[in-house]
Amino acid sequence: MDNTIWLYGFSSMDMKSTAAVTEFLEAYTGKGTVHAVKLFPPKDGKSRTFAIVRFTHAEFADMIIVLADHLSLWYNESYLIAKKSKFDIVPDSEIFEHCMELVRLHLGCKISEEQFSVLWERSDVLVKFGVGLKNIYFFFSNASVDYKLKITPENGSQIELRRPHGQLTKFLLIQLLGAPRLFKKASGQWVQGVDFTPCCIGQSSAILSDPFLNSDSWLQPSF
Repeated sequence: MDNTIWLYGFSSMDMKSTAAVTEFLEAYTGKGTVHAVKLFPPKDGKSRTFAIVRFTHAEFADMIIVLADHLSLWYNESYLIAKKSKFDIVPDSEIFEHCMELVRLHLGCKISEEQFSVLWERSDVLVKFGVGLKNIYFFFSNASVDYKLKITPENGSQIELRRPHGQLTKFLLIQLLGAPRLFKKASGQWVQGVDFTPCCIGQSSAILSDPFLNSDSWLQPSF
């Protein structure tokens, strides 16, 4: 995997969380460049542990490997060894084919072909599409906490790319069979979150997001 590395040499006494690994590496590669981390504590009494790290792009993985090759990658008193990993730690459902920034997210109900009743909304949302465009993820922050909404074929019955009459903006409309899964980020990991909205996300029967300009060239929903 070009963007996944094997990183060895962490002291098992120092290294307790994936968040610490992420913060350490992103000091070199930049914030948001680490996609996922998995720690492997020693099982044979040794004092060193290792991690497998997936970066957002291969260039960041190469950057860490070069630092390690030049004996320039230290965590506290521990010298780290880095090399490309043959194994990935991220399932296909967490690999993204497309993304869009600065999207507005509306939760509510479709009441007619031209009307949508909004129960809750958020601006500056990041939208990512999984492999085969089957899963859709909405990333946003609320009260300084990062959240993720996940739409799968199991809870999304229909998806349409629409443009209301007389408007240039395109809207992505997702009809829901069940409530979307809500996650929040804690200690660098996504965990099941609790609905924080006053209207309850679970009461929404549809999701509307905009703008989706020039998206129909690649967006072919399969729900």
